[in-house]
Amino acid sequence: MHAGDVIRPFPAERFSGLRCPVARVSGKNDGDYRNLTSRFESFGAKVSEILAQIEVDGKKIAVLHGDKQELLQIVIQSSVFDLVVSGHRCFRG
Repeated sequence: MHAGDVIRPFPAERFSGLRCPVARVSGKNDGDYRNLTSRFESFGAKVSEILAQIEVDGKKIAVLHGDKQELLQIVIQSSVFDLVVSGHRCFRG
């Protein structure tokens, strides 16, 4: 999971060899969004602008950047997710 603020596209390659679901959301400081998205999607990563939802071993996980505090609180309080990962905080449900 990557919760945003990827300045350059090359870090995407570090995720490409993983044998698990990969999710990435945009951050407020992402550089070259189009190239960055293309690189992550090239190896099957789920790319979302605001909120990514993945499931690992039956656990529902939300990934968001976290700079939108109201949205972050709504996601946490929804009790839909077992884990909420944010670029600014991490909460367990």
